Amino acid sequence: MMKNKLTYLVMLAALVLIVSCSTKSDPTPTTTSNKFTVRGDSYTEVSGADSVTTFNGVTYNSLGITGQSTDKSAQAALIFFWSGTAKPKAGTYTTVSDISKLTAGKVAILIIEKVSTAKNGLFGTIDAATLTVAVSSSGKVSVSIPSVGITGSNIDNTDPKNSVITTIDGTLTGSAAEQ
Repeated sequence: MMKNKLTYLVMLAALVLIVSCSTKSDPTPTTTSNKFTVRGDSYTEVSGADSVTTFNGVTYNSLGITGQSTDKSAQAALIFFWSGTAKPKAGTYTTVSDISKLTAGKVAILIIEKVSTAKNGLFGTIDAATLTVAVSSSGKVSVSIPSVGITGSNIDNTDPKNSVITTIDGTLTGSAAEQ
C-alpha cells in the first residue's frame, strides 16, 4: 500500500514538473532571485507555474517550482497544493501533512530532491507550520517559507542491486514564485 502511495506521489510530481516546465506564449525569459533550502541544500528557482491538478478525484490548485544548485549538479522541486481550483489569496497558510485534509487556509507541500544520479529524496511537510502567500497586481503567486519542518524518504541507489531507503527529517526555508 505504501509503495502504491509513493508511486502515485512520484507520478503526480512528475506531471506537475512537466506542466511547470512547459513553454508559455511569452518568449521573454523571466529572471528570478527566489532561493530555497531543502535540508541544508540551497537551490535557486529556475521555473514556477500555477496549474489545476486532479488527484484521486479531488481537484487542487498547485504551484510547481523547480530549482537547481549553484553548480547545477543538484535539482529540487516544490509543489504547493491548495484546495479548489482558484489560486490562493494573499495571507498566511498552515501546512498539513495529509493532502486529503486540505481546507481553506491550509497548504500541502511535496518536495522532491535529486542530489545526484544515485541519491534522491521525497518529502512532505509536517502539520502546523506556517507560510505566507502574496499575490502580485498581475495575479502571480509568491510564497515566503520562514521554516517548515519536512519528513520523508532519502533513496540511495549508489548500489543499484541494493537501494537503501532512509527516513529523513529536516527543514524547508526560502521563497518561491509563479513566473
